Amino acid sequence: MLATGLLLTELYSRALGRTFDASLDFQLTTLVGRVIEVGLDDEAALLGADPRFSTVGSGWYWEVEDANGQLLASSDSVFGTIIPPIASDYDPGGFRSADVQMSDGTRLRVLERRLDFPQLGEISITVTGNW
Repeated sequence: MLATGLLLTELYSRALGRTFDASLDFQLTTLVGRVIEVGLDDEAALLGADPRFSTVGSGWYWEVEDANGQLLASSDSVFGTIIPPIASDYDPGGFRSADVQMSDGTRLRVLERRLDFPQLGEISITVTGNW
């Protein structure tokens, strides 16, 4: 019975992780689409409807940076926050992800995509969720 309980807990944990990653990937893909559609000049169009990205300190953040790490646009929620960098390399598709810990101990799941736009050059788009 104990083994069954442990197995069910593990299966639930894995399913929850996949669902969380899918939600963050949806947010990242949506943001990439908005950058393609409206560029970075209309930051209001990039904000989206998800209220978690509007609440300062929520752990739900997004940022767009150029190849030099210069911040080009960000969610309202990231105000006063520095997202720790991801140590892993990008995969061949320009994607990487990691779990990071903030200075206050909060764990964030970070997804990042690197893209090259003719009008913007190389940029990275980062989305985080409070894990």
